[in-house]
Amino acid sequence: MQWASLLMLTIGVAFVQWKGSSTPDSGSDGSQLVGLSCILLACCTSGFSGVFLEKMIKNTNQSLWIRNFQLAFCSVLVGTVNLIFSDLGTLLRDGFFTNFAPIVVAAVISQAYGGLLIGMVMKYADNIVKVFTTSISIIISSFISIFYFRDLQLTLTFAIGTALVCSATVIYSLSRPSPKKTD
Repeated sequence: MQWASLLMLTIGVAFVQWKGSSTPDSGSDGSQLVGLSCILLACCTSGFSGVFLEKMIKNTNQSLWIRNFQLAFCSVLVGTVNLIFSDLGTLLRDGFFTNFAPIVVAAVISQAYGGLLIGMVMKYADNIVKVFTTSISIIISSFISIFYFRDLQLTLTFAIGTALVCSATVIYSLSRPSPKKTD
């Protein structure tokens, strides 16, 4: 039943993200194949990294906060190297916080908070629960986008996808075995 819910979740997210029918160019077959290959590669590497991260977080004696700090340090290191090689002149001339509007600060805080939440989900739940929560967040973001940005129209495919994702979440949670109680 859990595998069926994962398949239903995948189809539901595809429906939610579907932008409608467009007529492809006659020469776009090659780029569609490259795009599909890249998406499949991204899915496989994302799945592997999620399972690896879950194993790394759960099979350690270190606290969740130390693990989060270690992962954040790696991200900051990669970001700093990228900043130095791509935009060092602007950084030295204008400073680090140039053009940081309040919305940018809010986005940074939101991402940081989200990273802490994902760490907790990985520690106390599992990677599949993270996938379900990410899928639901895609739907919530899309739904907010309909009313706030007015750049997305509520379509039948969006409604079907939303129903599939919600149903898949319920089916997965009902089919999970309950934890064994130890006396």
